[in-house]
Amino acid sequence: MSAEPQPEFPSKVLQKTPTWRGLDSLKFLVIFGDSYSAVGYDFSSSTPTAEDPLGVEFPGDTYTEGGPNWVGHLVRTFAPKNDWRVYDYAVGGARAGYWTAEDSLFVTWVGINDSAWGPEAAETVEKLFTLQDTVHAYGARNFLFINIPPIDRSPARGQRQRYIDWNTELEKAVASFAAKHPECTVLLFSSWDVFNSFLDDPEVYGFVHEYIANGVVELLSSQ
Repeated sequence: MSAEPQPEFPSKVLQKTPTWRGLDSLKFLVIFGDSYSAVGYDFSSSTPTAEDPLGVEFPGDTYTEGGPNWVGHLVRTFAPKNDWRVYDYAVGGARAGYWTAEDSLFVTWVGINDSAWGPEAAETVEKLFTLQDTVHAYGARNFLFINIPPIDRSPARGQRQRYIDWNTELEKAVASFAAKHPECTVLLFSSWDVFNSFLDDPEVYGFVHEYIANGVVELLSSQ
């Protein structure tokens, strides 16, 4: 168990509009983020196809010891029956094909590096949502934001308050963004809750004893 009580940052559906028709209606997934989301996609040299929905050979060039990251797991589960195209700009940026408001989901998962080395959370989150307004201006209507996990529970430890501050500011900004754009579907997924569940009860999720030490699963140290 964690040495300190963990604050709550739950997943939320802030609002849902007719542009959100469910995962089965998606054709395009557009992702912005860092190493947790990167697959090594380079828009200048490849294009996502039905055979390679990531735009690169599955699972891509990830930071998860050669295996798929969350993007790969999502694609492996849903792409075969839905013919998805994934434009993963976790380490770059460009236009993303012929998408529409109804068949595209824009996913943003950032804050891990910002919380370690950046300025105060409020300043960075404000800039982040200025950019979300730009994405909205280009026609995006379905947004998914992901908060950051409790990295202070990893072997790296420290900076606990900065991670809490980021998730607090993100939660407020997502609510404000939803209120500002009532025509949008706005979702917030809690990686904070997911990682805490893994760390509190690792064996329940199939982590064997050699991966558990001092109450901290190597899950975080490998990310």
